[in-house]
Amino acid sequence: MFFKGLNLKIAMTTAAIAALIAGSAAFTTADASPIYLKVAAGQVENAAVSGIDLNGDLAYEGDVGTAVGPVRVEVGVARVSGSFGSFADVNAWDFKATGYLDLPLSDNSGVFLGAGVDRVEGQATAYGSSLDASGNGYHWTVGAAHRFSPGVIGEVAFTRTTADLDSSYGSFTADFDTVMAGVRVSL
Repeated sequence: MFFKGLNLKIAMTTAAIAALIAGSAAFTTADASPIYLKVAAGQVENAAVSGIDLNGDLAYEGDVGTAVGPVRVEVGVARVSGSFGSFADVNAWDFKATGYLDLPLSDNSGVFLGAGVDRVEGQATAYGSSLDASGNGYHWTVGAAHRFSPGVIGEVAFTRTTADLDSSYGSFTADFDTVMAGVRVSL
């Protein structure tokens, strides 16, 4: 059942990205953009594991990406953390691939929409014991960006992630939001 749901999520994400590409007239005439690196930091919000709320904590990520016209693709990893009250810490690595559509508002500013797939590797630690869980998921992102100089773009983004995690104690669903500020630098 898990893989059936995951395949549907991947198919929906792929279809959405294909529709964004097909709908963009500029895509067919644009030159390829250089490869860029992105770093971002922010806050985890609205985090829950199988309906149990977590206190959000810090989040940070690093990505590598490229663009053709208004379409960007990034792969990267984020570190997210939180806690169950004061007795358990929760940390996860979120390995992800994301497709974006950039929508310009002016010569130097714009908004973007994105969606992608995730592999989440998490761990909860309490009283000297730990629980490891991992699984696949998906995310969507909205944000705004501003070009500060050629090759340097600042951005703020909101991302909602959902992942189905398996552990030796059973299965869990993890949901979390991140709000991050970052910078993209062309290589």
